Amino acid sequence: MLRPYCLLIAFGVAGCGVDEAGLLGGADAAAHASDARVSDASADHRAHDAAPGNDVSSGKPETGSHVDAHVLDATPRDASDAAHTEASGPDSGDHDAGHPEAGHPDAGHPDAGHDAGREDASDASEKDAHTHDAGVDTGAVFAQACSELGLPVGTQEETLYIGHNPAMPWTALCVTTSINSSLTYLPLPAGNQSTYPLGGCATASVNGGTGVVSTYSRVLINPTTLMVDTSDSSGAISTGGTYELSGNGSFKHTYSVMLFASARSCTLGTTEGTASINLTGTHFVVASTQVFTPQGYESMGQGTTIGSETTLDVKGNSGGISSCSNVNDYYTDVGGSCLQLTYVAP
Repeated sequence: MLRPYCLLIAFGVAGCGVDEAGLLGGADAAAHASDARVSDASADHRAHDAAPGNDVSSGKPETGSHVDAHVLDATPRDASDAAHTEASGPDSGDHDAGHPEAGHPDAGHPDAGHDAGREDASDASEKDAHTHDAGVDTGAVFAQACSELGLPVGTQEETLYIGHNPAMPWTALCVTTSINSSLTYLPLPAGNQSTYPLGGCATASVNGGTGVVSTYSRVLINPTTLMVDTSDSSGAISTGGTYELSGNGSFKHTYSVMLFASARSCTLGTTEGTASINLTGTHFVVASTQVFTPQGYESMGQGTTIGSETTLDVKGNSGGISSCSNVNDYYTDVGGSCLQLTYVAP
């Protein structure tokens, strides 16, 4: 049986003829379809051509957007699908079974791998975004001082690192009074006291009753030099009070707090001023080069360090001892950055 066929090209009909073999072969049909750039809607187009009023044999192009849309949308893949449909027939059932594209519209498509790459990159970018949102710091900085952390106003413990070295951590107490203004303190265990007992020229102050005893829970430290500033007594809780009248009446002073690492006495008898420094568990010890020298009239005293503990004692007819003796803290009431510590690795 002779079967007419027509091949379409953009905006018209290329020509018609008769397939004397009765049916174009599947491969020839695919080739003809590919050359003609026929869309996967070509079967619908032929049905439209067969409708009344559409004269295919005239060779005239259809008017309107119907042909234009099908031709402009045609791709080699669409042409291949059309040829496959032509060869298998419209009623052949599930003609996509075994087709390279079966199961996924993009399977086997030249752009499939490229699209997958884009998706992978997008997924990776999205994961990075989630990681950032989760607060994971991928560029961690080992802060050396509290001022580097940008902390809110308040007091809180933080782990700092000597010289930004992750192998040299220590626990600091950060006191932030305003944004970007944080002081670094070393929290202390029990056993850090400075005293000035009564006796001789030292009498109870008006609000005293007993000699002053100051107990420290923290000290201000320079996290770079590891020098303690003993003039900061904000970490002290004091009881009692000592009033000194010495120097033939030239020196009058009430000691309501004794500075860290200092002691004072105003008698050469058995009563002596003492101080204790306990750095157990802090990763610090008093430096071996640290000097404790008694100052004042007829004063005697010494500082002894054993491991993480240092003790001070002094006797004098108005004398004291402190870590700042070498900077002329004659009356043991000024203090300063004069107590050197050394880091001990964990």
